[in-house]
Amino acid sequence: MNRPAILFVSLLLLATTGTFSQIPVNLKARNRATGEETIFKSVARPGGRMTLLTTPDPVTGERTPISTADLKKYEIIPGDITSLWQLKMLELKVYDDLLSSGYNYPARYAMEEKMSEFMNIAEQNGSFYIDSYLESRLYGILRKVCPVRHTDKRPGIISLRIL
Repeated sequence: MNRPAILFVSLLLLATTGTFSQIPVNLKARNRATGEETIFKSVARPGGRMTLLTTPDPVTGERTPISTADLKKYEIIPGDITSLWQLKMLELKVYDDLLSSGYNYPARYAMEEKMSEFMNIAEQNGSFYIDSYLESRLYGILRKVCPVRHTDKRPGIISLRIL
């Protein structure tokens, strides 16, 4: 391969790595000192440290990185239930763990297999309480307090069964 082709492939790999190492969020925040409002659009981990990236500047098109240390200067204002959960996952360092360790698909698959086995045993033993009204009511309450699907690109949906 000639030198320009190698350079192009290297840049392409770096660009795709940077793209996939971000988790989308939508958090509105206000700077405590200046009162300026900004919106954090993604969480990334460039250089091994977690940062939040703002919406692109309308003039320059650049996104401003805010480190977790500088995040104390901002008051995050959750606008809906999804942003509230994103704020909680940010506070509990879920995003930091996902960006540093990955989604750990083998462990998730093993948990899914164990849960499926448990569900089959519970079904065979008749352990489930079957009441479609109660189940739909609980699903309705659950959907009001947390999103049905994960907003950080983790696989899976929330499921509910009554034992």
